[in-house]
Amino acid sequence: EESSGLYIPMQYVHKDGAKYYVMKADKNGRLKKQYIKSGKVVWGSYFEIKGGVSTDDMICFPYGKDVKEGVKTRETDEVLY
Repeated sequence: EESSGLYIPMQYVHKDGAKYYVMKADKNGRLKKQYIKSGKVVWGSYFEIKGGVSTDDMICFPYGKDVKEGVKTRETDEVLY
């Protein structure tokens, strides 16, 4: 039923106070915080994205507590869940 729209795994979405954001690669391949407008949660594991990122963006899955903006990203085809 949820075939249209943009949905991403909840692991990629972070919360900053009352706002949600993802980390994505900027045009220079550096990590950037991007605030999003989220919609509903589907199947308890996917966020509906209503704004802030598109299918053209490279959303990053940063690991660890030391993740910060400006770090060089690495592109991969592997989807991490």
